Amino acid sequence: MVSLSSFGDGVTSGSNGPHSTHPGDRRQDGRDRPDGIESSHETPTDVPPPLAMRIHVPIRDRELASQEGSGIGKGVKRWRKKGGDFATKHFLVLGLITGIALGILFLKVGVFMSQGEYLSITCFVVIFFLGGLKLKTEEAKADAATYKTVFFGLFSILVCTSLLGSALTFPIPISPPEFKLGLIVFFCAPCTINSGALLTMHAKGNFAVALLITVSANILGVFTCPLLLSFVADLGGSVEFPVGALLWKLTLTIFAPLLLGKALREMPAGDFAVKRAVANSSKSISILSNLLLVMIPFMKISFTVESGALGLAKPRDLLAVTAVASTVHVLFLVFNYCIGRFLLRLPLPLLKALVLTASSKTIGTSLVVLTFVEPSAGDAGLMAIPCIIGHLEQIVFDGFVASAWGNASGNAEGGSSAGQALGGG
Repeated sequence: MVSLSSFGDGVTSGSNGPHSTHPGDRRQDGRDRPDGIESSHETPTDVPPPLAMRIHVPIRDRELASQEGSGIGKGVKRWRKKGGDFATKHFLVLGLITGIALGILFLKVGVFMSQGEYLSITCFVVIFFLGGLKLKTEEAKADAATYKTVFFGLFSILVCTSLLGSALTFPIPISPPEFKLGLIVFFCAPCTINSGALLTMHAKGNFAVALLITVSANILGVFTCPLLLSFVADLGGSVEFPVGALLWKLTLTIFAPLLLGKALREMPAGDFAVKRAVANSSKSISILSNLLLVMIPFMKISFTVESGALGLAKPRDLLAVTAVASTVHVLFLVFNYCIGRFLLRLPLPLLKALVLTASSKTIGTSLVVLTFVEPSAGDAGLMAIPCIIGHLEQIVFDGFVASAWGNASGNAEGGSSAGQALGGG
């Protein structure tokens, strides 16, 4: 009689050999074989192959399933991280494009926000105040040794790019004629008032030099733009600039907030607490600055569409203007890069400042010119359309250039809040 207790956990494995016995034949005294030799080294965990298969195969299946699920989860996290990194690196460009699209979709909101230009001016003031907070004294002190960058930048903005852009535009058949005049006015304008220095910050270039070029070019451009237009375009009469109003605008939107931010940064109170707080909040400041910049095209494009200016031209004409403006702008970038890189042999931070400031044109000065154009020269509203298109093209293209340049610099010195602003720029 075999006791049921013999089918316990203590089962020996011995399926090989002539004296192997079935586990059910095992006696309670521990004797497995008829010769009476006691097996004193039993291993309770040893099991016969059939039982081993029943135990280990499911475990392996579970391990494989777990590994497979883990791989899928890691893949999702990896792609999510890549998407987040891309959005962070190109936040400026993505935000500006989104702002333009939302401005077209929500016209009433954009038009309401753009009334009086108060919100646009506020955005510029805050942006340059944040720029002053991040402006480093040692970087500003180095500006004295960069005179050739500043001088050539001014010469390129006020003379070279203006003549080059006008000469390339004249022989191209563009309809209606106001579009061609609008492009010429745009190319003869100085550089962007706000975005040149801000893009340099985003590209981690020399912000102080870019700011000096930007401000100087716009002050001098008040006088050079009418002279250039008198040579390259027939605007139906004399063109005048409100010099005092432009200088006052520059003072309020650039100098005052920048100096205030810089003064707060250098305050020794609390062991330079402001400077340390800015260093610890650099990323947040960059995001805030970019968000403020995104609001500008949102408001401006809404106002343009609401006024019906874009409906005065055919899509084919708009595409032609976009192609010309984009091609000429790329030539500006290549021209300034080659001069700065191979002729002047500028260090990279100064090269970025030169390229990103001297290759752009301002829509603000262009629209001021069109305000004083004689009616016989054509419809000022139609002339404004190429200026808007050219400026929007600069937003997207220069935003990508600045982002790529800044990302390539890694943790190099320089600001990361930058962008392209439509109103005043």
